[in-house]
Amino acid sequence: MVYTNTIGAVIDAYGAGEIELKAVDPKTRKDAVYVTTGIVTSQYTCQTVAAFLGWTNRASDGGVQPTRTCRIAFDAWHAQHQTGVDVAAYLQKIPAKKQTTLATEAILTATKAATRQTKEAGLSDAAIRSAANDAAKEVVREFKGDTHSNIIENRAARIGAEAATKAKRAAGIIDDLPELPAFVMGIRDSLRQSRQMFLANFYEKLDPVLPYIGQLPEHVTKSIVKELRESAEEIQRRLLRSADAFDARIVQNVTPHPRKRLTA
Repeated sequence: MVYTNTIGAVIDAYGAGEIELKAVDPKTRKDAVYVTTGIVTSQYTCQTVAAFLGWTNRASDGGVQPTRTCRIAFDAWHAQHQTGVDVAAYLQKIPAKKQTTLATEAILTATKAATRQTKEAGLSDAAIRSAANDAAKEVVREFKGDTHSNIIENRAARIGAEAATKAKRAAGIIDDLPELPAFVMGIRDSLRQSRQMFLANFYEKLDPVLPYIGQLPEHVTKSIVKELRESAEEIQRRLLRSADAFDARIVQNVTPHPRKRLTA
């Protein structure tokens, strides 16, 4: 559950002069300070909003800090108003059991990465919003397609960067290509080694069980079969997705040869 409406109500009321928040600590980082755009122009932070709502917990230094839920809702509200990304709406597009704070953070991380990089490239506001929403859509696709969605935590920033790169290409901005590190050029051999290690580990676990197949209860056998098939499908889906990405790159690099004119 993303409590963006509650956060928004506090910020709007503060901007209208209807409520008072604690003064912002002068030591607060500038990028963490926001300014209201209502009748009253005042500074606020996630910390001051959290203190007003009581959404705080004890910090390691003895002070108080916003709860994780408050921080996520605060970021989600600003993402919606600054980049046009409705995090709560995107969250509703994934299975209910995966609508967690992890999913929300992944959407926010990808959105922030796309927004930052497109802004740095000087793209228009419309292009920035489009890249941010593309990043959010890709996160949703990952959560809907993968069984173990916790891996998205490591992919969220990269998803945002990929969305930004796509937007920059569409705008005709060509990035300087960095020198390829050795591990990139050796990826094929690395994948082959990983496959061999995976199969060796797999059979090491499974082979000792095979002599006992005839003694296993039917429900145990069915559960093992189900697990094996689901694992195979998931691995195949992920590997084919990567293969398709590389294959698409090959297609982009192919330049069709001009047709020769036939003469009688």
